[in-house]
Amino acid sequence: MAPKPPKNQTSADLCTPATFVRRTKVPLLRFQVGMTQAELAKKVGCEDSILCRIERAQVRNTPAILRIREKIAGVFGLTVEEIFGPGTSGEDD
Repeated sequence: MAPKPPKNQTSADLCTPATFVRRTKVPLLRFQVGMTQAELAKKVGCEDSILCRIERAQVRNTPAILRIREKIAGVFGLTVEEIFGPGTSGEDD
């Protein structure tokens, strides 16, 4: 059974593990630290809708997206490859 979110957050905000589709690790990482999508978007300086598309791997590797991915990795203390998979740092593109 999935853990209950903090009182000020809903399951929709946290994206429970039961709803994950193999995309990126961002929703799981957010869930583990109790962070909403809006909170992470604000930390990395992007719109919620862009973060949603990044989480679902529905974006191309543009310079702007690569910078946001680097910021996301920094928030969680991981590398871009650890979160988004091999070949997603832009170095091989």
